[in-house]
Amino acid sequence: MDPVPVSWETPKTSETVHKLPCKVDFSGPANVSKMFCIANDGTTSFRGRKLLPTEMKLPEGYIGAVMKKTEVSTDTDEQKLTVTSTFDKFTAWGWDVKVSGSTLDKVVAVQDALHSSD
Repeated sequence: MDPVPVSWETPKTSETVHKLPCKVDFSGPANVSKMFCIANDGTTSFRGRKLLPTEMKLPEGYIGAVMKKTEVSTDTDEQKLTVTSTFDKFTAWGWDVKVSGSTLDKVVAVQDALHSSD
C-alpha cells in the first residue's frame, strides 16, 4: 500500500479533541458543541451511559493532527489528506471509569514500533 500524500493548510492550533469508547457510524459535519454537553461535574453521557473524562497530553516530541480526506482522482481513487488543525492534548472518555494513562503509553509504543527504521 502506497502512503497517502499529506498537505498542510495553515492549521489552527488548540483544537478540542475527544476520544469516545465507541464507534459512531457517521462521517461528516456534526454540531458537537450542541449535542455533546459536559455537565458541571465534568461528566457526560452517551446513549444513557455515564462517561468519565481523563485529559491526556501527548508525549514530548509528538503532535496530534486533525485531517480531512479529499479525493484527488476519480480514475485512480487516489486520495490526499490535509491537516486542518493540530492538538497537544485530548480528552479520553471511559464508560463509568477514568481511562488509564497507560492506554496512551501503549498507543505510543505501537506507533514507535510501526515507524522505527530497524
